[in-house]
Amino acid sequence: MRTWKTAALLSLGSMAFFTACDDDDDDNEVSSGIVIPTEYVSADFETNAAAELTMTSTLGSFTSAMKAADKGNTVVIGDLTANWDNTTLKTATSPSYQGVVDAELPRLVTASGSGNYDWSTAPNNDGGHFEGRVFNPYGLECVQVVEKGLFGAALYNEANRIINTSGTSITAADIDRLVALFGTTPAFPNSDKVDENPDKYAAKYAARRTPSSGGLYLNMKKYFIEAKTYAEAGSSYNSQKIMALDNLMKEWEKALAATTINYLYATVDKLSQTSPDDATIEDGMHAYSEGVGFLSGVSSVSVNDRMLSDEAAEHALEHMKAPFGEAATSYLFVTDAANELSELTTALDELQDVYSFSDEDMEGFRKNWVKEEGR
Repeated sequence: MRTWKTAALLSLGSMAFFTACDDDDDDNEVSSGIVIPTEYVSADFETNAAAELTMTSTLGSFTSAMKAADKGNTVVIGDLTANWDNTTLKTATSPSYQGVVDAELPRLVTASGSGNYDWSTAPNNDGGHFEGRVFNPYGLECVQVVEKGLFGAALYNEANRIINTSGTSITAADIDRLVALFGTTPAFPNSDKVDENPDKYAAKYAARRTPSSGGLYLNMKKYFIEAKTYAEAGSSYNSQKIMALDNLMKEWEKALAATTINYLYATVDKLSQTSPDDATIEDGMHAYSEGVGFLSGVSSVSVNDRMLSDEAAEHALEHMKAPFGEAATSYLFVTDAANELSELTTALDELQDVYSFSDEDMEGFRKNWVKEEGR
């Protein structure tokens, strides 16, 4: 298990203080005499988070350029690298995931010009189109591995960098930057379907994993508000501020893991059907590729900045047939589903153990709560 500690946490001295506190304990708020508001307020959000909003916008443009390959289209490398090379998005990305993206883009270009994908010849082909999506020779959907991986490898990674660099000096303006990297705004709508300021990126998926009664997204909102409030209150509240940030980043990672779990369940549901048609296979492998992206991105972040240990990450990704930095055998979930899908169930069990998710949590992660609740 990873123990997430910034230099700021260590500089506060007493580790017993942190291990003794319950993440959900509000006693420090009462004793501090500070009233924690229920909503996040920042009149200068767009100014404070201008660089981060540019970074997330670049990710949106990058994803759109890659998705141009869908539905049988061909893309060229220059259109892709224009939204990647020499960008703050790439700079923010962990070095190991930069390597993943740099390797995947040429595969996407080649696959987009290679006609229909043939699962039976994988991995000895150039990839290709299957239904409306583009898969690499190993059976992974190129776009999803890159985009969803960057939610962790770039945006979550950059949030950790800001915290680690700033330490106890992190400001309320810096908290705005973290909000932008998460993919939301001070409105915190808990929905990607609202007309104004919908959630995007990790926030979009955290909202889908969170019922309106409470959960990951709403926990994060609470910790964002606490961190900003204590930052505004001054250095006397550094311990409370850093505790809120610690809790925040744990929930952020859990939200990424919960969405991996959602997609692995969807993969098993689709591909375990008797004689699934091509549309069902496409849906299953699309969901699977998203799950691989989400977990791979998290696993590329420094081990000091995540709960997921290297060993646990390695085991889960091996069961998912997509070991980090090695050739995947994802196609086996199509060509030998009867024997291989149980591996995804093992990965689900391992992720549940790592993050101490309850059985009720796991069942809840199957759902898109935004859709379920029509919000």
